[in-house]
Amino acid sequence: MQQAVGQIESIHELIDRDIERLGLEDRVFRVSYEDFCEDVHGTLYRFQDFMARHGIELERRFEVPYRFEIEHSQKIPQDMYEELGDYVDQRNKGKENQGTRA
Repeated sequence: MQQAVGQIESIHELIDRDIERLGLEDRVFRVSYEDFCEDVHGTLYRFQDFMARHGIELERRFEVPYRFEIEHSQKIPQDMYEELGDYVDQRNKGKENQGTRA
């Protein structure tokens, strides 16, 4: 489990570093799952605007819901879920402490 969390964090850091290193910040559209589910139309309009700024015109082909329900069900055993939560909390606290020392 700790290895999986570390791999996910490493992948995100690698992507962020490469985007910055290659100067692609203005060519990346970021959206969170929660934001997309909460405001599907707003997210799609922002994406359409983003693409238009890069010379690509998109048109709506079919209707989509205004929002999607965010799935909150737990797919792993409770003890593993709690262990994962504790581990992620500890890592985040460690990162916060590193930031205050810099």
